[in-house]
Amino acid sequence: MATEMQLVNGAQTLQENVHKDSVNIVWLKRDLRLSDHEPLAESTQAGLTLLYYVFEPLLIDDPHYEERHWRFIWQSLQDLNIQLSPYNTRVYVYYGDAIDGLNAIQKIFKVANLYSHEEVGLLSTFNRDKDVKNWCKTQNITWFESATGAVMRGMKNRNQWDSHWQTIMKAELSQAVLSSSGLVSAEKLASLPEFILPVSWTQQYIAGVGADPRGGRHFNIEKQSEIFDPDRVYQTAWTENIETSRCQTLDSVDASDWPIQAKHNNGN
Repeated sequence: MATEMQLVNGAQTLQENVHKDSVNIVWLKRDLRLSDHEPLAESTQAGLTLLYYVFEPLLIDDPHYEERHWRFIWQSLQDLNIQLSPYNTRVYVYYGDAIDGLNAIQKIFKVANLYSHEEVGLLSTFNRDKDVKNWCKTQNITWFESATGAVMRGMKNRNQWDSHWQTIMKAELSQAVLSSSGLVSAEKLASLPEFILPVSWTQQYIAGVGADPRGGRHFNIEKQSEIFDPDRVYQTAWTENIETSRCQTLDSVDASDWPIQAKHNNGN
């Protein structure tokens, strides 16, 4: 029999859920797109939808991945947000364990269903998904997993694989019907914990422009030439004559497009 404490906790949980918006979560994995996306199509058809992506330490620290992978994923998420902006929503991005991110959402919303593609990654992600499945059971959440392409998990042989592949390739694309009323608004997403983007993932950092995380540094062209091209071999190859290159700076403007005064070797 349930104890008095269990009954009280259950009543409190029920009361809290009454005041929460019921949402479906689309857990984005290797499928950062809005078209041909079966989980998204099914979720939006079933009710209010929240798009969720999690940067997991278990993958970020995995030797199969490098920082350039995460830069690309972040850029893809930004592109998705541009596409989602007409609907006043965005992808909710979390850093940490997948279940912790789901719990953060569960504190603000009542999660009805979870939608995603099946995992086809590493053993660590397969085990993580087993933990997520157990979490869903404890939370009374139904998890709908769609096949990833024509991948058939758990096959012991290739029988029927080709016919299955042909069927999948000829099937109609799953297109979600997006609307502002069918997606959790950006204002409501603002109440969730925010992901802090590492500076080294930004395109500005890669290009050498934008905010410098260390500050106070300046790329000195003249100093770099003295260190790496002291005999001006490289510069001479790109200038009409050596005398011109000796008396002119390597650029006519600085990073702010402010004219640079030419410095001559005689100090004038």
